[in-house]
Amino acid sequence: MTDNPYFKIEDVAQGVYAALAVDMEYALGNAAIVDLGSETVVFDTFASPEAGAVLKQVATELTGKPTRWVVNSHHHGDHVLGNQCFADEATFIATEQTCQDIIALEKRIPEIQQRTIDQLEALRNNETDEIEDKAEQIAKLEESSEFLAALDIIVPTVLFENKLVLKGANQSVHILNFGGGHTLSDSFIYLPEVSVVLLADLLFQGEVHPWIGDGNPSEWARILQQVLQIPADTFVPGHGDVATRADVERQLMYMQDFAALIKQKRNDPDFEIHIPEPYRAWEGPEWFEQSVTALTS
Repeated sequence: MTDNPYFKIEDVAQGVYAALAVDMEYALGNAAIVDLGSETVVFDTFASPEAGAVLKQVATELTGKPTRWVVNSHHHGDHVLGNQCFADEATFIATEQTCQDIIALEKRIPEIQQRTIDQLEALRNNETDEIEDKAEQIAKLEESSEFLAALDIIVPTVLFENKLVLKGANQSVHILNFGGGHTLSDSFIYLPEVSVVLLADLLFQGEVHPWIGDGNPSEWARILQQVLQIPADTFVPGHGDVATRADVERQLMYMQDFAALIKQKRNDPDFEIHIPEPYRAWEGPEWFEQSVTALTS
């Protein structure tokens, strides 16, 4: 199952596997698998039970044992909607804030499901304006409705504040939280024996605009400054390929520049924010615009 339509496995270090999303609907965000020797840890679970189920199977194949722990870095759906696939064998870990945010996500699901059903019925009953791809829209809404009906949001039960260490026979997992930058709470994992950091969405690898609308760019920059003090050379991002220290430094510079623009806008409401020249060729300019709107409106 390491060859599957949702993600590719990269052997990052001894007992450390990056599960890098290739499907941008069912997987979307990256995950990771860590073999402690005596236990298996999975870090984030993708955007769907379909991808999560394959991740669970691959974790067992790679480590030879079931998953004992699942760590949720933050509450965004592309990192937690595969949780339910591990519920029969794993204990879930997160911060108190992330736990509360996942509970809030759970409460929103019925509303989202009803809105999807209403849109579907309106299309079926010709209550909307004529659209060329009506059949395609109906099919997508039917798929979304089935997905939401089968979704079971799993809430973490082991909560920590700043640091939690899981010690295994071969290595240890240091689950760390320096605060919130991408969201109100962003946890990551440091693997000291192999000098690897699993950063989740604190790092978007490559020249791509990250989503900042739920976060705080100045706090994000502060967190990355602290991350760069960790003696590691390999960083697994929440989106993109396995990264280096240079990628983290580039993300830090981006956050510092973005934070300066937001500060100027708040001090001068008439100031117009545009993408700075160094980032104009980056992918996803709409994420820049949407993040600006979310943080200044």
